[in-house]
Amino acid sequence: MADQCSLSPLVALVLEAYPDLEYATTAFQVSITECPVCETSLHLTQTIDIHVGGKMLHCRYCHTVLSYETFLLADLVKNHLPTTVEFQVGLFSKSTHVLPMPGVPADGKIKTFMDTLWGVLTDFSTKGGDKCPRHVYADVMRPVAKVLYRTDLVQHMYRVLLLTSHVASHAEYWALPVVIQASIRRFDQFRHIAQNVVAVGSPVASIDIALVAQSVQVFETSLMLPRDHGSRSLNVRLAETAVLFHEAFFEPYAPSIGLNQALWLSTKVFVQSQKKRWDQAHVQVASRDSQFRGVQEVFPARRLRHVTALAHRPDEDDVAVAVLGAFEYDVRVGNATKLRRALVADPSLLYDIPSIQKHTTKFSIFLKKK
Repeated sequence: MADQCSLSPLVALVLEAYPDLEYATTAFQVSITECPVCETSLHLTQTIDIHVGGKMLHCRYCHTVLSYETFLLADLVKNHLPTTVEFQVGLFSKSTHVLPMPGVPADGKIKTFMDTLWGVLTDFSTKGGDKCPRHVYADVMRPVAKVLYRTDLVQHMYRVLLLTSHVASHAEYWALPVVIQASIRRFDQFRHIAQNVVAVGSPVASIDIALVAQSVQVFETSLMLPRDHGSRSLNVRLAETAVLFHEAFFEPYAPSIGLNQALWLSTKVFVQSQKKRWDQAHVQVASRDSQFRGVQEVFPARRLRHVTALAHRPDEDDVAVAVLGAFEYDVRVGNATKLRRALVADPSLLYDIPSIQKHTTKFSIFLKKK
């Protein structure tokens, strides 16, 4: 572990907020400064768009697909994976064979690369029927996992900055004692679900819960909340979190406007019983003093003159601010900042390690077999 004193304040903050990061093996910065094929330099805006914006671009000279996955694969192929693997087969008369490892695919996708790699290994067969040895699969997967499963510290830095900007731009609100007390209470409730209720996958924390978690994290050595690597099913996880929250505390977790019943039910087996759970969880709708005021709402700037950060906005501008129960993926919150515009609509998609792991499932299953 690097000496915390030698790190920049922001890096130290991220490592503090995510104590399960292994700094020595973390990708501090995947090199996204030039095309991995023709080495044409990229503009800074292109680098940001790819690295933290989740965008897919094309090289202006060789037309290679440029996405974050492309650069992960380029790093893997250039610096970690051998160009060929050599092995022997045969019980009595050993024969030596060499297989070429695939390069970065034209579409720049990890799935395509892993499918090609799987084909190279499984298609091998000798006239005597010998197949590629099991240890070769394991040897190949070690560098693959090392590169593809690592956490990108730069992306986590942007995520911390995003949360900080949401709170800082509405500091007057978050400094209110009643808001602080409510945030702490919701944090305690969320932790109960995350730690004691049968898994949601990864429960979705609202901004108030994430704020308390990062504040408390300063005094803890173990991770306070499940680290959200991101998921394509974020809306499903949000709905599941809301249902479990209501079942545990008989309180609404988030405004029902953001919850998708059809999408949630599509992941269930016993649809009718699950629909009953949903209906029961949404009998109680936040109202009166319990309303989630300001969540998924926009206001004319003139109504938010208490917010110093909005002082320069014209009276009629539609603006949204971070409040209790809001989520970082709501693009309307903080939509005036360059930081928010640099990120994808759903920032958690940048940290989609579970999705990457799905592309290596065939290898994992094969290596687990006895």
